[in-house]
Amino acid sequence: MSIGGIAIGQTMDYVVQVYGKPGVIDDQGFFQIYNYNDLFVVTGQLNNGYKVSSVASYEKEVATPSGFRVGMPFSEVIKKYGEVKSVKFKAEGLEKKLKGCKDYTYFCEDAQMVFLVDKNQVIQAIRLEPLDQEKYKAALSVR
Repeated sequence: MSIGGIAIGQTMDYVVQVYGKPGVIDDQGFFQIYNYNDLFVVTGQLNNGYKVSSVASYEKEVATPSGFRVGMPFSEVIKKYGEVKSVKFKAEGLEKKLKGCKDYTYFCEDAQMVFLVDKNQVIQAIRLEPLDQEKYKAALSVR
């Protein structure tokens, strides 16, 4: 799983090699957040240097390996990966502007890909993040 060629576990130096220096670096000690104009955000966690722990895209130019990107109909994701139940999206921080979206999460080993989808079934954001065990167990109980 990756977004824009960036995957969990890669170095933050690699992110800079691919995308250049971010507009804002929020250094929180154990975490660093590279913010590319609120369109592409990469979080790194201190682990023998800073390693990517999550990636989020809010723009149409950055895609997953399957070609999914912001602005596409969510039905394309369903065609490729199948249907999953949506969960209520908790809009916080940068994603407050996406209030009203639904959260559709696909799981793979120790990671999850989250699609935030508006009422018109259009993808508004894509996130790659570590597996949330509670969310995973809840998704399994629905099936």
